[in-house]
Amino acid sequence: MNIETELLAGLAGPMGAYGAMPETGGLYPEFAMMMQVKDAASFEGIMQRTATGIAGMVSEEGDVVASTRTLDYRGHKLHMLELQAARGDDPIPFTPTWTMIDDWCVLTLVPHAMKEIVLRREAGTGDGLAAQEDFQALRRVMPADAGAMGYLDLQGIMSLIYDTAVPTLQTIAKPNVLGREVPFPMDWAQLPAARTARPYFRSMGIFSSWTKDGMAVRMHGPLPVGGLMIMAGATAAVFLVSGESSHARAMPPGMREDIRPVPVKPRRSSEARLAHLQGEQIASYVRVFVLTRQRLPKDLDELVSSEVMASLPTDPWGNDYVLGVIDAKAKKFVVNSSGPDGLFGTEDDVTSGE
Repeated sequence: MNIETELLAGLAGPMGAYGAMPETGGLYPEFAMMMQVKDAASFEGIMQRTATGIAGMVSEEGDVVASTRTLDYRGHKLHMLELQAARGDDPIPFTPTWTMIDDWCVLTLVPHAMKEIVLRREAGTGDGLAAQEDFQALRRVMPADAGAMGYLDLQGIMSLIYDTAVPTLQTIAKPNVLGREVPFPMDWAQLPAARTARPYFRSMGIFSSWTKDGMAVRMHGPLPVGGLMIMAGATAAVFLVSGESSHARAMPPGMREDIRPVPVKPRRSSEARLAHLQGEQIASYVRVFVLTRQRLPKDLDELVSSEVMASLPTDPWGNDYVLGVIDAKAKKFVVNSSGPDGLFGTEDDVTSGE
């Protein structure tokens, strides 16, 4: 086979790929690649010949036995490249699968993912990646000159971790069990439900564009470098406090340390923590507005009118968030909630952002 004149010549041009956690809640990530073709019938034959050739080449080495087979599924031919070790019991985790959907050739790592794609297509435009609010939010901030977009479903990954970790912590790490070993209160029962927290988990978009000077890659995600540094610092502080506590317990007799009490701020209520979380999320959209328009919005409603956000939430007490401008020229701002009393400028205000 001549790859250039047969395989590549059959492509129409557009290509795409994505990786996401499955909508059904499974743990096996879903990866797919799509290539638009000129003639679906002839390209299917070319792909079948290509797969057969690859199976023969892989099997020649003697370590892997490769073969092809076809499965009929809801009117589609799912072509699979079966791979297994020639010796021993070590599994080969992938079964590359491809099929033709209209004038597109779609490839996945396992046939299960391909079946889900076929079912989503049958369900219509109401399902699938394009209909997810998280994905649409990234599409709205996609630069106009971007020629390609990569999508990493961090929302699905973080939702899976959160929905697993929270009930586990509520089961095994109760306040009376932790005792005095932990220097700050941890009441895991106060954590919000997964369905409530999921909208605040955002995914990552990778936008690529090409010019005569080269390729530019831009990323948009939920955790900037500053956020990662804060998380790392907080983790280090916890270990440092733990280490100091161990040092105090292990001090030899006759020695003592001058330990002074440290003032502790009163704990925030669960509503205040949620207000801060919502405010930080709104602040991230303000930053997107600043990046795309080089100015601060007049108010938070402009985020919606400019389609940067689909809608604005109210704070946990039913009041609107307000944009506070610190320095318009330097584009410094905060997002304010008036707190439970509904009045700005009082002690219960919740401030997020810069």
